[in-house]
Amino acid sequence: MDILGKIVLVRIDNRLVHGQVGGPWSASLDVNVLIVVDDAVSKDPLQQRLMEFVAKSNNIRIRFFSIYEFVEAIQESNSHLKMFLVVRNVQTVARLVTLGIPIGDVNLGNMHYEKGKIPLSRKVYVNEDDANALQLLLDANVKCFVQDVPGTYREEVTTLTHLKFKK
Repeated sequence: MDILGKIVLVRIDNRLVHGQVGGPWSASLDVNVLIVVDDAVSKDPLQQRLMEFVAKSNNIRIRFFSIYEFVEAIQESNSHLKMFLVVRNVQTVARLVTLGIPIGDVNLGNMHYEKGKIPLSRKVYVNEDDANALQLLLDANVKCFVQDVPGTYREEVTTLTHLKFKK
């Protein structure tokens, strides 16, 4: 698979594009396009318009793709693209890696608490499916870290052995 362009960072954030993503993150990464990879949002013009507003107010281009649309599009992308990908969950990133998309760094931004999830950090909660997908990333030598915004404390995720899920 011949991949053009460069994925600078992938952020997992169940809110997708909001002030932190459109502002401090996009600015600090020196990217020229913000890409939302989410099957549902790729088909939802209202959600797209809301996220476009945030991106435009921060002077960054934004594009929306389903997982498979992105896999096809990146193979034909401009080699000068520096992309900041935003996804809703770790399973999406694991799927992209499984499909051969080269991903180097993943920021675990906001993965809110839901029933059955346990804390990985103050703002990142995982269930067993999340942990399995995260382990796939770690096994593929993807660097994973927890960090709210650039310049704040960055916690590397290197192991998940301390997590104990109820059976």
